[in-house]
Amino acid sequence: MYDEFRHALRQARLAAGLKQAALARKMEYSKGHVSRVEKGQRNPTYAFAKAADAALGANGALLAIYRVAVAPRTESMPDGNSTETSDRRIDALTLRVDALYEAHRRHHPEDVVDVPSPRGEANAGEETAGVDRP
Repeated sequence: MYDEFRHALRQARLAAGLKQAALARKMEYSKGHVSRVEKGQRNPTYAFAKAADAALGANGALLAIYRVAVAPRTESMPDGNSTETSDRRIDALTLRVDALYEAHRRHHPEDVVDVPSPRGEANAGEETAGVDRP
């Protein structure tokens, strides 16, 4: 389930045309922190999800994915919202983030190359300039 949040975060970042460092600055987190969350080396917190959602203009999509995919396993929600896990809801929210990415890809085809997604499906593309590699 953490993979769903990581995938959504990465797709939303790429759709916004941001590198990890730029997103980190907007969120007031370190680039390393953003990178570790995207790679699954660190679990996101509610504060991280909220900052990412705001910085990426995700209109609550990342927070919603966090609530159903991450929060039930890590912490209680400070805003009192339910944290019931719903695979259908996660799928719907992931589709919203994928749609944002596809819209960016259509308008900026020069930014993408084919790479596999975390779910094992081939994405239509991935921004190479915006991916921070070790």
